[in-house]
Amino acid sequence: MIKPEVPYYCSPLYLTMSPTGSSEQGYVFEITFRASDSESFELSKAFVTYILKIAVCTRCLETIGEEQHLRTCDKTARSVSPWSTARDRFCFLTSHQVAEFRKRWSREKARFRKYKLRKIPKPSDEILLELRNQQGNRCYYCFVEFDSFGVNTFELDHFDSVAHGGSNSIFNLVYACATCNKEKFTENGAEFLNRCVPKTDANDEIRRMRRSVARWKKRFAPKNLADVKRLVYEHGRRIPRNDPIEFDEWCREGRNLLLRLEQVRREIK
Repeated sequence: MIKPEVPYYCSPLYLTMSPTGSSEQGYVFEITFRASDSESFELSKAFVTYILKIAVCTRCLETIGEEQHLRTCDKTARSVSPWSTARDRFCFLTSHQVAEFRKRWSREKARFRKYKLRKIPKPSDEILLELRNQQGNRCYYCFVEFDSFGVNTFELDHFDSVAHGGSNSIFNLVYACATCNKEKFTENGAEFLNRCVPKTDANDEIRRMRRSVARWKKRFAPKNLADVKRLVYEHGRRIPRNDPIEFDEWCREGRNLLLRLEQVRREIK
C-alpha cells in the first residue's frame, strides 16, 4: 500500500522506466518492487496512479488498475508471458499513450531532481571558497586559471550532473571555467573528461590538484562525525584569555570547525 504519511515520494513501487524493448503494441517498460527503504527513485503517488490507470498487463492484456494486479494476475491469460519470476512481470503502454507518458515522465524526473537537490543544501560560501582555493583557482577539468576580467570566469559545477541524479554534496561539487561547464552541459564529469579534455603538458599538475581536492573533501565524510564533534569540544575547552591575537585565531579556528561539523551533518541526510 502507498504510505499516506509521506507527502510526496511515497510509493512502494519502483519502476525502471528505461525501455526494455519496443513492440508493435506500444512502449515497454519494466515494473519491479522496491525491496527496502534504500535510496531509489521513488515516484509520486500521482504518477503511480496515472501509470496504473493506463498500463496494460502483458499476461491478461487488460488495464492494471491497482497495485495488487502487479503482484498476481488472476485473470485469464491471453498472452504467452509466463510470469515465472518477478522480472517477467512487465506491462506496456499502447501507442497513442506514449506522447502523454513521455511528457509526464519528464516532469516526474524534473520534480525528483529538485527534491534531491533540496535534500542536501549547497555548502556554505566559506567552504565553497576553500574548495576553489584547493583547486588552485583553476578549472577542475582543463586546468585553466580563473581571472576576474570576465575571460575565464568560474562556475560551480555538479561533477555527476543533476540530470543524472547528482546532488549538492560537497563530494559532487567542483569549480569549472565557463567554457567547460557549458560544453559539459548534462554530461557526467568522468564522461566529459574522457571525451573532451585534451592531454596537456600539465597532466601531472592536474592530477596533483585533483588528488589534493579529494583528500580535502574526505574531511566532510559522514564517518568523521564523531571525530569532528570531539575536535569542537576540545577546541572550546582551550580558549585563550590574555592574548587578543591568539583569541582572534581561536575564533577563526572555531568557526571553521563549526562549518565543517555542519557540512558533515548535511552529508548524512
